Amino acid sequence: MIGLGRRAALAGALMLLARPAWADVPERLVDAALQALAGCGQPLDLERRSALLAPWPGGPRPGLWVAAAVAKSAASADGSAADLLRVAIVERDGDGLRVLAAGEADALANEPLWSVSLDLDGGRWPLPGGTPGVGVRLGTSYNSTARSSSTTALHLFRWQGGVLHPVFAGLTQREAYDKDAAATCLARRGYAKPGADGRQAPDRVVEACDRLTDRKESWSIMSAAARQGGPGLVVHDGRGRIASRHRWSGTAYAPPEFAP
Repeated sequence: MIGLGRRAALAGALMLLARPAWADVPERLVDAALQALAGCGQPLDLERRSALLAPWPGGPRPGLWVAAAVAKSAASADGSAADLLRVAIVERDGDGLRVLAAGEADALANEPLWSVSLDLDGGRWPLPGGTPGVGVRLGTSYNSTARSSSTTALHLFRWQGGVLHPVFAGLTQREAYDKDAAATCLARRGYAKPGADGRQAPDRVVEACDRLTDRKESWSIMSAAARQGGPGLVVHDGRGRIASRHRWSGTAYAPPEFAP
């Protein structure tokens, strides 16, 4: 079970994930954004609760916005369907929005999407050839009586003509908490679950069991200086060590070269 501090932190995280990225945007523009996204490619059942519509301060010119939403792809022959992230660059057109470029990619997450948030990445991503890049962060969370988990992933797209090409996706945060394992930890010390009948553990014991069953990882992703093969990306872990490098292949960032 989760201690008081842990419960408060998890509740706050779920509230953040539940808050739409368009909370401060007029509803009519959100509707226009979803209509614009729906018209880009095959029809999809886009999720309004996770939709993103935000000004793009790092864009090549003023007045551009980024719209994004997640959806399930059409079912394949075996009945499975992938989680997709669809993104578009739009600009105001009267009371609506005009699509300038659009694209989609498989949504990067450790498990099927349950609770989702989308945010525009605030970094500038200059790509080879001077083409602009846009980053969208996809957050996911899951919570049950047995466990809770969350991930955040950065998706980068390259704007070429009327198309946004996916060029990179990588996790920036991952956390998993095993509530059953925490309860077992308490039981081995002679304590009941918090709130259950029986001997209750002091906070320090609850927190110690939480630490044993809570797994947190984080990564930072940065543009790298020009190297052999062109500029690339470097991924650092939470301790600042290089975890992987990604070279530019000409169309996207190549699979990782892991640091020794």
